[in-house]
Amino acid sequence: MEGLLGVLQGLILLLLHYLFPILALLTAWFMLRHFVTYVRTAFEYAAAAERQGKLRLVPILALDAQQVPETDSVKISLSNVGQGPAFNIWMQPVEISHWKIRLEAPSFLRQGDECEDLKVTVENRGSVQGETSWLTFLAEAESWNPGQLELEIACSYADVQNHKFQVRLSLVVKRQQGAVESISSHFHGPDLSVLDAPKPLAKQSGRKMKDSRAVAAM
Repeated sequence: MEGLLGVLQGLILLLLHYLFPILALLTAWFMLRHFVTYVRTAFEYAAAAERQGKLRLVPILALDAQQVPETDSVKISLSNVGQGPAFNIWMQPVEISHWKIRLEAPSFLRQGDECEDLKVTVENRGSVQGETSWLTFLAEAESWNPGQLELEIACSYADVQNHKFQVRLSLVVKRQQGAVESISSHFHGPDLSVLDAPKPLAKQSGRKMKDSRAVAAM
């Protein structure tokens, strides 16, 4: 009997001798797994907080088009509906047939600022007269594009951290017998995924940004 107990004790000691390292390894593995999960979660929370902070400063420019009451003209407006100022605003020229359309906008807009009626300059490259009015363009466009006029208006700008954005307005002006019948538009907002990209290096645009900030401080 005593011999059997001795054998059992020996087996138990042998099992414990090999079992403890295995238990230690399993414990270490579980602790490491929880630590990695904790670090990953912390980084995700930090990234979300950083993105939320950036969104608080993001300017969002909105383009809109409406018919001027009791006229056959169309006015185009630009407003900052975001949470931060917009710098280096630039309206891209629109080229359609032999016309080149330029819209003038301020280079800087604070949060809540709005330009209700952008100045439109139309260049007729097929005429010796050169420039013509926006209203004349809308009237004459029916002769070479009957039914409706389609325009794609784009505006680019930057935020205070020099992230670049662009918004677009797809405009359709339907005309009948020389008069504006209806206006429809579709606004395309900015791509906010640029906030997740590395911060762009300011090179030649640095002076422009500095000038815009000087205007903002005035």
